[in-house]
Amino acid sequence: MSELMHPARPATGLRGGLLVTVSAIALVACVLPAIASGADDDRPTVWIDLGGQLERVDGTGRPFAPDFATTNPTPEVFKPISPIDAQHSPRYSYGGEGKLSIMPEGTDWVLSAGIRYGRSNGGKFIQKQLPYAQVKNIARLANYPSLNYSRTQPAAFAQFNETRTKQSESHTILDFKAGKDLGIGLFGSHATSQVAVGVRFAQFSSRATSFIRARPDLDFYNGFAAFSTPDFYFYKAYAHFHAYTQAGASTRSFHGLGPSLSWEGSAPLAGNEDSVQLALDWGADFALLFGRQKANVTHQTTTNTFHQKYYPRYQVSVDHGGHSNRRSIVVPNLEAFAGLSVRFPNSRVSFGYRGDYFFGAMDTGIDAPHSQNVSFHGPFAKISIGF
Repeated sequence: MSELMHPARPATGLRGGLLVTVSAIALVACVLPAIASGADDDRPTVWIDLGGQLERVDGTGRPFAPDFATTNPTPEVFKPISPIDAQHSPRYSYGGEGKLSIMPEGTDWVLSAGIRYGRSNGGKFIQKQLPYAQVKNIARLANYPSLNYSRTQPAAFAQFNETRTKQSESHTILDFKAGKDLGIGLFGSHATSQVAVGVRFAQFSSRATSFIRARPDLDFYNGFAAFSTPDFYFYKAYAHFHAYTQAGASTRSFHGLGPSLSWEGSAPLAGNEDSVQLALDWGADFALLFGRQKANVTHQTTTNTFHQKYYPRYQVSVDHGGHSNRRSIVVPNLEAFAGLSVRFPNSRVSFGYRGDYFFGAMDTGIDAPHSQNVSFHGPFAKISIGF
């Protein structure tokens, strides 16, 4: 039996908490005068966005790959899903997003705070056993032919594979921005363009466990018993195989905070802004995050080698591995999106596709640190209401 220990999920850093508190106070201070001053204005001064997304997630972890699971050709008990394939993280995550924007009357400035959250969970249980092989045992006694026999029977051992895996991932991104509507009409007289500077906070975490029991190889050979003589011998099929047990666990995380620069634009395609309008939206965001990368990985493989001649013989070997990492890093972040929106005077519905890339954010190494890019990309939809 093997027990896997799961370290506690890393907590959000002090800088993130201070950022959220200060930004929330600043936004609340701006909301009340903005609403009061905009009471007699037709243009909404406060916008609330709510939405959801389905994203492809890459770069949050790596499977454990013990030597016995990577042999070539692939043993039959590892088909169609090998122990390594069973450890792949879920391909997609799901989540929600929200944003509060304030546009004070008489200015071209926009203050906003947004959050995006996503998560994914997955796991597999694979159990496969091949049929028992048929082996033949023979006994011959030269002077007593009536006592001779030849017997075929199932072997005492069979090839098998049992794999249990579990993976989870979550990510949170917070944005606080102050932007200015340039109104340059670069893409038409009614197009809009907005440039903003701000602060972005990002946090990712992933956990994975695996437990594998397997006997992928099984060979039989014939041997003579120790008491064989020229007049009598006992011909028996003996077994030779390897039995493996592997247990592994990993926790990985990154959290960082840094300045951001963004650009968003919109160009009308059809309709009238006083009633219903179809528009093309796009945007890009660049941030430089200063943060902490953490990883704690452990794994153990036990190998039992069984060889039988006159009596069963076992040889046991144990291999330990893993690494622990905690270091400060700088992560460049690039986000871009494009989509369509249906706009009404005080509301809009938007659909689009977004990609968010964090370069070198996660340590996905097994026995040594290895930084890997983290990416989220997929469709999103949201509804916006103006007050």
